[in-house]
Parts: sequence; structure tokens; C-alpha cells
Amino acid sequence: PIVVAKMTASSGRFGFAYGFVGSCWRMGHAFSYLLAEVVLESSGSYQVAFMTLGLCGCVAAMLLIFGIKMPSRPTTPGPAVPAVPAVDVADAPGDERQPLLS
Repeated sequence: PIVVAKMTASSGRFGFAYGFVGSCWRMGHAFSYLLAEVVLESSGSYQVAFMTLGLCGCVAAMLLIFGIKMPSRPTTPGPAVPAVPAVDVADAPGDERQPLLS
């Protein structure tokens, strides 16, 4: 939800985009089972099916990392904070310190 919210910020389309992303995720989940079954039937090896799905996952991760540019947050300057001159407490007028024990 955070990525979809950032991508659809101030567009009013969060619900549609989130539903679309969820639907794509579920379809990818279903097709991965189908692909694993096809690879398993053709090769006869679970290792080959597992490696094929792992490769598909790595390709998808690379596409997300290098293919999608997230919009950056707009930088708005905050309120200006006035500079306060540093005052040493010991030099403040009327500061006569008394020892704790006399």
C-alpha cells in the first residue's frame, strides 16, 4: 500500500491502482503455478522447476529496482527558525552562585 500511495499521491486513484496491483499479483501467483507445472512435466525435475521460478523472481526484482522510478517527495522548506545568540549561564547578570555546603 505504501508504494501505491506514493505513486498515486494526490491523484484520487489509490483504490483503483491498489486493486489493479493486487489483481496482477494474484494473476502472477496463478501463472507461477502453471509455469512450474509445465516445466516439471517437460523436464521431470523439481529442481529445474524451482530454478525457473527463482529466475523469474530475480528478473521481476531487477525490473522493479531498475525499471520503475518512484516520484520523489516534494521538498517544501519549513518555517524559518531565528538564530538565538548563545549566552553562557555563568556570565548572566545577577547570577551569584552559592556553594552547596558552607
